[in-house]
Amino acid sequence: SAFAHCFRKSEFVVYKLKEMGKISDKDIKMIVEQFQRLDSGNCGKITLSDLLQSHHLGHEPRDMKRGKNS
Repeated sequence: SAFAHCFRKSEFVVYKLKEMGKISDKDIKMIVEQFQRLDSGNCGKITLSDLLQSHHLGHEPRDMKRGKNS
């Protein structure tokens, strides 16, 4: 049943942000795609080094840098 599903804190945060209208499905898709590009080993995890290197090299989409949420 759908009511038996347990949510991680991160899933709950995303759910609440969507509910509050602070983030859209388009925003989430863009963030997931960015994560997948950083996850070179396809293990579902990235390192702080991966994240900082990406940010330093400017691989972050412009809208994300400005904090814009369509």
